[in-house]
Amino acid sequence: MSAYLSIDRVLKRSLFVFKKHLGRFAALSGVLIATLLVIGGLIGGLVAVGAGAGSGIIFMLVVIGTLLAAAAMAAMFTFTASVVKVVEAEERGFALPSIVDVAKSVTNRILPLFYVGLVVAIATFLGYLFFIIPGIYLLVIWCVVTPVIVIEGVSMDALGRSKALIKGNGWGVFGFGLVLYTLIFVFMLALIAITLIIALIIGAGFGSTAGGTISTVLQVAIYVCLLPVAGIIQTVLYFELAGLDGHAAVAQAPTVNAPTSPVSPPPPPAPPAVPQV
Repeated sequence: MSAYLSIDRVLKRSLFVFKKHLGRFAALSGVLIATLLVIGGLIGGLVAVGAGAGSGIIFMLVVIGTLLAAAAMAAMFTFTASVVKVVEAEERGFALPSIVDVAKSVTNRILPLFYVGLVVAIATFLGYLFFIIPGIYLLVIWCVVTPVIVIEGVSMDALGRSKALIKGNGWGVFGFGLVLYTLIFVFMLALIAITLIIALIIGAGFGSTAGGTISTVLQVAIYVCLLPVAGIIQTVLYFELAGLDGHAAVAQAPTVNAPTSPVSPPPPPAPPAVPQV
């Protein structure tokens, strides 16, 4: 592993992977957003149907709504794990399968992502309540839990594995997080400002409806493109901390045994006896 974490290298590598597989990431984001919109619409319909309904109907609607919410969470975790798998394939030099195959390959990681993520969320929230510092500490040492779960196939052990990867580079990861969130915040502000300016220009020429439509389309496009960024950076950071850096491990030369002394061949068999006359 590198002696010190290189923020510059992680950002450059993340940007390279993002640009190279932008179409694939955008397709994953589009499927997730469409799924969440459909589920959100169904839940909204259930709420409308439940208004003024009897207790039996309301109970049934609550059960259906809970199942829909679980489906939405499964979709989000599938998306996250799929992003990690795409980055892993790029880092290891594997052939990239189709989006459907990627999603199928991570179905067994959805449940571990859920309950480990729940532990991380609760622990960091409680840490922030205690003077913030413990929450930041937990957030740092568990920042690569997701790629550990997806790539290494572990569950709760991912917490300890992430901490072990971060060990010795805690301040580097903390600084990396500060730089990253600052860049994302500035970048988002710039994009929002550009979107509003374009919407105002179009609205002045073609009406407020056209301006609002263009603004919505641009914001959705930005969201689709930026949705996988966190997963990309986390996975590249995981490989950086694991010392892989996207390069295959050098194969070890086979062990050569010392030559042994030649074994003397066995003596030839004795000739058959000649019968007496």
